[in-house]
Amino acid sequence: MRIVKEKDNPAQIHELKFHGAKAIANITAYKSTGTRINNNPMVKLNYTFKTRRGESISGSDKIIVNELETGMVSRIKGREVIYLPNNPQVNKLSDALNGGMLSGCTKYIFLFLVFVFSCVVMGTFIGSTFF
Repeated sequence: MRIVKEKDNPAQIHELKFHGAKAIANITAYKSTGTRINNNPMVKLNYTFKTRRGESISGSDKIIVNELETGMVSRIKGREVIYLPNNPQVNKLSDALNGGMLSGCTKYIFLFLVFVFSCVVMGTFIGSTFF
């Protein structure tokens, strides 16, 4: 399953990543959005969680589910959510914030550069050993 990153306020995302508090959200409902990306269905998850102060907050996020995992969506009971302690209405599933250090085409550019560097090092080593 993959979280769909909607257009968010970059300042809020920054705040969530560096100053957010974690909680476990209970999935209350899921619904197909009718949208398919690469022939995989998009599902909207509704959830509730309790803040450290005991407030009950609701939220929702969309995920793309692999076609083979569609039947498993109903088994999702809880997910980690990150919220702003001073404004818990600003919240996201933590999966949506953890895109990883390298994502998208940056990852492939990095891998290509590592490959080229490896070829240069190996060429230098082979050249100095045999010639």
